[in-house]
Amino acid sequence: MRLFWTDSGWQYLAEAVASSASLTLRLNDAGPGMVTVTVRPPVEARGLVAVLADGTEVWRGKIRGYRGSQARNNQQKDLTVYLMDLVGILGDCLAWPEPSGNFAAQEFDSFTGKASSAILHYVDVNAGPSALSWRRLGITLGSDPSLGNDVKVSARFDRLRNLLKEIATLGEVRFRFQGTTLVVDQGVRYDSLLFDVNAGTVEKIEWEYQVPEASSVVAAGEGSGTTRVIVVKYMPSDLAAWGNIEAFWDVRGVSVASDLEEMALQWLRARASGYSAVVTPSIAIRSGILPGDTVRVYVDGQERNMVVTAVTYSLQGWTLTVAERPGVSTPDLVRLGIEKLVRGVELLSTK
Repeated sequence: MRLFWTDSGWQYLAEAVASSASLTLRLNDAGPGMVTVTVRPPVEARGLVAVLADGTEVWRGKIRGYRGSQARNNQQKDLTVYLMDLVGILGDCLAWPEPSGNFAAQEFDSFTGKASSAILHYVDVNAGPSALSWRRLGITLGSDPSLGNDVKVSARFDRLRNLLKEIATLGEVRFRFQGTTLVVDQGVRYDSLLFDVNAGTVEKIEWEYQVPEASSVVAAGEGSGTTRVIVVKYMPSDLAAWGNIEAFWDVRGVSVASDLEEMALQWLRARASGYSAVVTPSIAIRSGILPGDTVRVYVDGQERNMVVTAVTYSLQGWTLTVAERPGVSTPDLVRLGIEKLVRGVELLSTK
């Protein structure tokens, strides 16, 4: 893998002379990067691009900071550069209630439709080609595939990346960048490849099993007191295996019981029991495997279909973080996603 410093317009400046690197892509979330170099980046450097030997780009991000070190008896000066991928950079933006800045015109920027359409809309008007010129991040938008569940979203100064993550979670889609183009799609299944120590495709695997965060939930929607919309849902399999682990979920902004029931089931599925693992493959980096894809992994004596939640590239190779359910390894995605979105009316009314 080769690393190249770029300017603010992504033009290559110089190849990075790195002693170590860790560059991560995460499922619908910020991907951090850290590179330690012995030769300082050019003064104009604002970003970094990582490519494989065949020229395939696997990571792109912007510089977020530096840290230097030098030992008394060592003339070598190490410099660590901290970076964030483009999904993470979307966290620099807010989702304005009125994209032109006329905040007296409307309280929310509301959108109803397919999840992919919602994601592209909010990026377009807050960071993309339709945003105010000084707010644009220099990104382009892919075509709308009209994928995912229908969602209903209201934005008012939400952190853009968090809002997109929420939509993707409820809509069951993923968003990612190809170069500087935002793409919304759904994961790919890699059935022909088995990650297994005994098959020689894995150098090392570390796994864990987690019991459910909750096996039943009391979900409370709109209203108050005895007039409040309240539903109770449970997961029969986890209830039978682990007993009743109750949770209360405050879901302001939902007034239809059937909608609340479906959301409660989604909430429980994301918190169900399951395996997660960090896999160090012994095979060369496969640039096609991305967060959100499904791969076959031999874990704890059994072959399992697991979702890739993160891919980390280094100078030595790559690692995959996988989970039977994305919520198992990334509970923050669920908490910041589903809970915050369905409480949008309550939360946004204070802004």
